[in-house]
Parts: sequence; C-alpha cells; structure tokens
Amino acid sequence: MSTPNCILICTDIIEIADCDHVGAAKAIAKGAAHHTSDRPCWVIHASGTASFIFEDTREKTYGTERTKEYNDWDGLDELFNLPDDAFHIDVERTIIAAGRVDPQRIKTAIVSPPTVYGPGRGPTKQTSIQAYFLAKAVLQRKKGIIIGEGKNVWSQVHVQDLSDLLLSLAEAAAAGGGNATWNDEGYYLSENGWYVWGDIERAIAQAAYEKKYIPTTELTPFSEDEELGDTLGYGLLMWGSNSRGTSIRAKKLLEWNPTRPSMLEEIPGIVEGEARALGLAE
Repeated sequence: MSTPNCILICTDIIEIADCDHVGAAKAIAKGAAHHTSDRPCWVIHASGTASFIFEDTREKTYGTERTKEYNDWDGLDELFNLPDDAFHIDVERTIIAAGRVDPQRIKTAIVSPPTVYGPGRGPTKQTSIQAYFLAKAVLQRKKGIIIGEGKNVWSQVHVQDLSDLLLSLAEAAAAGGGNATWNDEGYYLSENGWYVWGDIERAIAQAAYEKKYIPTTELTPFSEDEELGDTLGYGLLMWGSNSRGTSIRAKKLLEWNPTRPSMLEEIPGIVEGEARALGLAE
C-alpha cells in the first residue's frame, strides 16, 4: 500500500518496492523467461497480507473480529487461490504464472508480510504505513482514534526480522534453491504474532497524551467521511480490517527466528517519530 524497484543479483530478482505494479511484474516475468534450466532465474516477490481482508472490504465490517486464519504449510491451496477482489492478487498471479510456464527455468517465491513496523536500515525511507499513518492522524486531529469496537486482529512483523527472511531466501537461491521451497510450494507468510488494533489505538493515544501532543486519551470514532488525505483513502481498511496469517514454512525450512520487539513496544517511538516529522517535536 510506490514505483517499482528491483534488485538484480546475477540470476536473482528481489522485487520489494511495489506489490501492486502489474507492469513491473510482467517485465520481470518477460526477462526471466530468457533464462535456461541450467541457469534459472530466481524471483522473490514481496507481497502483503492485505490480500486477506476481502471479507471486511465486501461487508464493511470494520473494527469487528474475524477468526479466519491462513497458514503457509498445509494452507497453500487457499493462498494460491485468493479471490479476484483480494488486494495484490494480480501481481501475485503474474509472478506465480511465470514460474508455472517452465518451473525449471523460473523459480518463484512469494513473501507476504502483514503489518510491518520498526526502524528500517536503508538510506532513505525508514518507516512503514499502518501504525505510522495512524499516529500521524491522531497527532493531526489531536484526538485518539478507534475503528468500530477495535476488536479486529492483524499479524505483525518487525521490518528487520522481515529483511532477515528475505536474505535467507536470497541465500537459498544463490545456493541453487537450498532448503527453501519454490514455485507451487514457494509461498512464505512472515509474522511474529498477532495484535488487536484496539490495543494499538489506545497505546498511540496514550503515548501522544503523555508527550502532551493531545489533550486526552479519549478515543473517538473514525468514519469514511473523515478519511484524511495522508491515509490514501485507506484508513478504515488499514486500521479496521482483519488479517491473520501464521508463518510456518520459513521457520521450518529456513530456521527463520523473528526476535525483534513487538509493535506495541515500538509505539512510543513511532509516535515520537511522527511528531518530529510534523514539526511537533525536536
């Protein structure tokens, strides 16, 4: 939820900048098709588990809990057959189809993170979207936000844990596939637990109040009529939907072990960072 930017490493492509750019995905597939079975192209595509929120977007059940859970071990059939109105699905299908044309020449893996948070280690953009946009909206309106009952649930992953997973897959590709699975078994959810959005909404209001950026910890409703420009029109979707996924494949096959702090622990820093960006703090 950006312009495409791929990292080309010999015969490996890691596409991480835009999970909705179909043109970029088609270009990657076209280029990969020129490879041979003795020198295959390894394509690692970063998608996102907003693809799981289609029931909430259809029924506008924002702020309510859904118990549906996806997993990447015995639930691959569901992941590869999400409905047409799921977010990110067109790009995922383009990448998957490329690998199915000739799986000996094109090896694909989808990495699908949920809510990403934590400080990035790159030279430019070092923040993500969901919790950061919420903190910014709270600071701008000077009131806490609650979506419906605030009972909806998402999975979470620290950006540095996510980068560890991407690195592990890239290393597996460089080793000829390694212990990773690819193509029709190449779908990796990346999470380190679940959280309830109401807890995050309360924590952001509390952190902003303690720093005297807002006058009260009271949470007030946020509706479609109030969509702020910087939410890109997705505020209710970002903060009011459900997206539960369990990462099994990377932990079993790649010994991926996410260890960074939870998003709840990062909230004070997220609020302070957004306050600085708005000129409210030094």
